[in-house]
Amino acid sequence: MQTLQQPITPEVVAQVTGLDVRRTIGLTLYFGDPRRMFVLSLPTQAREPLAGLLNGLLKPSQVEVVRFGEKKALRLVSQSMPFLPELYLVSSDDMLYLCGDRSLAQALHHTPASQRFSQDPFLSRVLPETEDKQLRLVLNPSMMRPFAMQLQGIGTLAKMMIPQQRANLLAKLSAEAKEQIEMQVRSQLHVRDLEEFADYAECVLIATLEGVLDFITSRMVAFEGLTIDAALRSGEIEFTLRAHSQRFGPEAYTSALPMREVKEALAWLGPKYQSFTVSGKKPTRKENRVFSAWLERVRAQCDARGLKSSFLVHVSKLLEDQAPIPTVESQVPWTFTTHAPLSPAGSLREAASLQDYFATLETPLHRPVTLVPDQGRAFLETCFRVKSRP
Repeated sequence: MQTLQQPITPEVVAQVTGLDVRRTIGLTLYFGDPRRMFVLSLPTQAREPLAGLLNGLLKPSQVEVVRFGEKKALRLVSQSMPFLPELYLVSSDDMLYLCGDRSLAQALHHTPASQRFSQDPFLSRVLPETEDKQLRLVLNPSMMRPFAMQLQGIGTLAKMMIPQQRANLLAKLSAEAKEQIEMQVRSQLHVRDLEEFADYAECVLIATLEGVLDFITSRMVAFEGLTIDAALRSGEIEFTLRAHSQRFGPEAYTSALPMREVKEALAWLGPKYQSFTVSGKKPTRKENRVFSAWLERVRAQCDARGLKSSFLVHVSKLLEDQAPIPTVESQVPWTFTTHAPLSPAGSLREAASLQDYFATLETPLHRPVTLVPDQGRAFLETCFRVKSRP
């Protein structure tokens, strides 16, 4: 205000800079050299002040017009930004796009409407949900999905190399070392010889490789994106992080906090407790399916080679019999944790004796305390009985 001698309003900003600050400024980053693979989108309202602003900021040493058929862009080399090799400017009626690579400038002109980000299923869903936020960061992994399928090819190549590496390692062992290792594995692992031990090791290695690749591939394909947004206009700054995946529904995430109830709990505690954490309802624990699937893969590999796998059956049966115990956090709308003195501090003056005084001392005096909304008198008793059940 001191510089412009008038209140700063959207109209004044548009008059000085040419930017329409009521609309969204966007920065899109692509895979590749970050100095080149970006597009900065600026909503414009007036061209002349914006041209002067960019000229003053960039201080171009070279400017030329680049044509893409009937379309054109402005290419310039900046003196004030030597880390940018070159910069391309593409404009529409109400937008100015700054990008660092010629291919992006061409794509801005010639990409069909059906292939633009505005038509992407993920972006078209999440952007309207965060329209009222002042800051948004969106990770769209659609360009990474083709690489996920290539991992399976890497796994096939790796499985072909495992027997070769096994043969090479066994061939390098001297007769004395081989005999000593065979004695150890025969006595400790009850296998016939080193070859049988290598068979088991190969089964475990191949099963682990397949499991890891399937795990990564399935999650990369199912992963839709990541959003981080911030609300800056209210009295409280709120940040929200959301991970979107086709594999999980809302029940797999921690629930949103009922802020009214949390504020009532804070009012009930009083102003003494300034440090606390609050969490919404957490998802119910599930059995370890990843480990169970790995056991099944190892068992299948052993059966294919005619190896004994009875111990894997026992381990798998043990996992199936151990049902996960539901936690308190998965059965209440929210949990509130703070530190509080569970008993008054000991007083040497008021103690009947020195022995009684030392008996009242507790370290630490402040301990974590968890509050939950009232669920009835029998709720916690039932939870603790289930948890202590053998």
